[in-house]
Amino acid sequence: MKAKAQPPSDPGTSTAWLEQVLQHARPDAVAPPPLPPNLERAWDLVAGFCGWTEWELAQEIARQFGLHCEPLPGDVPAEMAVHLRSPWMRRYLAVPLRRGDEHVVVAVANPTAEGLVERVSFLFGVAVVLTIAPPAQLRAHYDGIGMRGSTPGTAEADPQPPPHEEAPSEFHLEDHPGDSAIITLCNVMLRHAIEQGASDIHV
Repeated sequence: MKAKAQPPSDPGTSTAWLEQVLQHARPDAVAPPPLPPNLERAWDLVAGFCGWTEWELAQEIARQFGLHCEPLPGDVPAEMAVHLRSPWMRRYLAVPLRRGDEHVVVAVANPTAEGLVERVSFLFGVAVVLTIAPPAQLRAHYDGIGMRGSTPGTAEADPQPPPHEEAPSEFHLEDHPGDSAIITLCNVMLRHAIEQGASDIHV
């Protein structure tokens, strides 16, 4: 099997959408600042120019895009933290917060990132509800801050599930004793492809 991984461009390299957010928020602004390609720095510049906190900017972005905005929890639930291993989630700075029967709530800083909703929906197998959060707050979770059982600078790069619990498979694929060999093989291939962030599979 050859899994061809093609992660998306770093969302920190695209900030043109923030310029549009600034134009809508301050249509009469004189000489708005040019935004750098780095998302976190651009976010800080827009917030500072408007006299807002980073969370006030998050609320404005959510308002303009018709999305939600809510404070991030101090801890990422263990069943959600395992998905932070996905290279797609990391590239999008997407932090899964909670999952229902029909959707998963995911916090992001750039709701315009190409393929975001499709990739995350593919990963979880359910619809995606986006909520907006500052990029620095999202990155902190990937740096280990706020993750269950960790302290700043000491979190493992690969969060593990609690003892005696299996990490939920990305596709929620279930193996059954009665499965045929081809079904078992397909399950293994799909799990491996998702874990590697593959965009397609060549057999």
